[in-house]
Amino acid sequence: MALNQDTLNIESQPFPYDTEHYDRRFLDCWRRQAVVFLEKCGADVDLLFYNSLASTDRIFEDHILNHKPKYAFLTPSIDNEGLSLTGWQQSLKTYETFELAGDDLSEHLEKIPFAIVMGSVFYLPHCPEYQMEHLNHSIVLSGQCAHSVWEVIDDDPSSILRTYRYDQSYIERYFNNNGARLIRYFKPIEIDTTESGRDIAIQKCATYLSSMEDSYKLLTEIEWIANNPYESVSIRAKKIHEAFSIYSGSRSLFSRFAERVLGDQVAASHLNDIAAEAMVIKYAMAKAEITHRINVGSIVSRCEKLAVHERRTLSLLRKNLGCS
Repeated sequence: MALNQDTLNIESQPFPYDTEHYDRRFLDCWRRQAVVFLEKCGADVDLLFYNSLASTDRIFEDHILNHKPKYAFLTPSIDNEGLSLTGWQQSLKTYETFELAGDDLSEHLEKIPFAIVMGSVFYLPHCPEYQMEHLNHSIVLSGQCAHSVWEVIDDDPSSILRTYRYDQSYIERYFNNNGARLIRYFKPIEIDTTESGRDIAIQKCATYLSSMEDSYKLLTEIEWIANNPYESVSIRAKKIHEAFSIYSGSRSLFSRFAERVLGDQVAASHLNDIAAEAMVIKYAMAKAEITHRINVGSIVSRCEKLAVHERRTLSLLRKNLGCS
């Protein structure tokens, strides 16, 4: 008999993790879940973010010019190259049905306390899109707490991770009716101890920043974006809202890398300030989507200051890494 899904949330508090940094601004659903659980497994996840300082030009091109949704922003963070720095690796496996994944999942979860399962939000009652929209999504399975009952960790409507319990029939529909039918497994690997992952991450960061090009179009073209006569105010506001969410999340994650890996407290502070200012613009656009009015003068002024701050911070980072 199916579990009563009216009592889904079995945690009185959100699932415990660093909600300040590991949010959904920059990381999509499965990457955020992976970071949270890898950290719980002891991985030095800060090393993953050596290349998280995304070019604002790419954000501008993807989300302003090409109208891509926020979740479609491709970040290189948490690929196997980055994971290897932490002593972990990811493997992907597809199955015709969730039932056929049972043996692999059971064997994996005996060793590693999580697996990330892709599927469709249409079939999960805790998702806002339940029975309304098919969207590719990911959930974490951490084990079975009773016969045919799975413990699931996923976003609540506010994008905060919580723990749920689902009868297997829900997971089967979620998985089987999605095109990917994919499960992401993570496992520890042997690493070369002659050079630490931290040292390699710093080298990779220096290489990344030395070749990074950014003309800051997202900031310098904001007046044109906000006044675009070919789009409604609500569309303009939504695009700016999503673009600045990615921008803020990128700077927040890289500030953590700068502080904890590079040991550059000054640059980390600057990046945190940039992330906070970007959030001010993001929240202003959330309001503009409702009021249908964008205070163009205010965001232009803020973006002019952000562009100056960005250039100075990147210059400082490059100088301190010896790659200016």
